Amino acid sequence: MTTKVIICLDGCGPDYLAGSETPNLDAVAREGFHTIGEAVVPTVTNVNNTSIITASLPETHGITTNYLLDPVSGQECYMESADYLLTRTAFRHLADRGQKSCLLTAKDKLTSLIRCEPD
Repeated sequence: MTTKVIICLDGCGPDYLAGSETPNLDAVAREGFHTIGEAVVPTVTNVNNTSIITASLPETHGITTNYLLDPVSGQECYMESADYLLTRTAFRHLADRGQKSCLLTAKDKLTSLIRCEPD
């Protein structure tokens, strides 16, 4: 089985990387595949990372902002739970095929949002 690695550098523009020495990232790009993604509006972490890991737009995956105003309570709710997802993540698709996956993130909110959620 081929190992695949998806690297998402949230908030890190290509010009910043071009001006820095990044031999390991350069090797990954050279030996594999790389692309510079287009942002999804609004350009906030939860929306864009969910779009990447579900391969869908906010209107499909359900994460449309970082905060949601609950119309009943009038309280702001932080959209960091997989309960808000309307579609499946790549992690779920891999698990369904008996394949292993791993999420490494520096942002705890992404752990609960885009993890391999149970059905």
